[in-house]
Amino acid sequence: MSDNKIECPRGDTRIITATILDADGLALDLTNLDKVYLSIKENKEDSVYVVKKKEGTVEGAAALGVVAFEIEPADLEEVATGNWWYDIELNFVDGSRYTPIIDNFEVLADITRLTYAITASTGANGAISPTGAVSVESGADQAFIMTPADGYEIDEVKIDDVATTDYVTDDDGVGAYTFSTVGSDYTIAVAYKLTA
Repeated sequence: MSDNKIECPRGDTRIITATILDADGLALDLTNLDKVYLSIKENKEDSVYVVKKKEGTVEGAAALGVVAFEIEPADLEEVATGNWWYDIELNFVDGSRYTPIIDNFEVLADITRLTYAITASTGANGAISPTGAVSVESGADQAFIMTPADGYEIDEVKIDDVATTDYVTDDDGVGAYTFSTVGSDYTIAVAYKLTA
């Protein structure tokens, strides 16, 4: 277990697997395992964890002693490249606990959360906020406010050059559109016209 490497490029999810060994160096039978947790810290002696008790599962036959953990980019978004340390804690149905491994792994790539750009623009006689290229984290929501100048109202809103009516306006004619669970780049453009 001395050279475990986690390669997790931006936006990717990785599965970490580990074989749990008993005191004799044999695979530990996990048949009666209740919960298994992974914790990650910067240094072996640290008591502060970046990831605390991420739950995992038994991988394959319990007698083989293999556990697996799904690591998402957001789990380690504050982690720099280099060597980090992990603990694995096993809790069995009889109440016993076992922490067999304190080992290091190497983060090989920047795994900060993937971001996308939403480019917002407007014609004359009004504004959109925020404007320009707006960086949004993957999975996040992003709202835009469209404010017409005095004597004008929203004429058309386009998302990726396709007109939409999926926006709301208040009593003052100010519009709002929200991108939910962003997973790609977008554009939003608003045009204004004289109030009828």
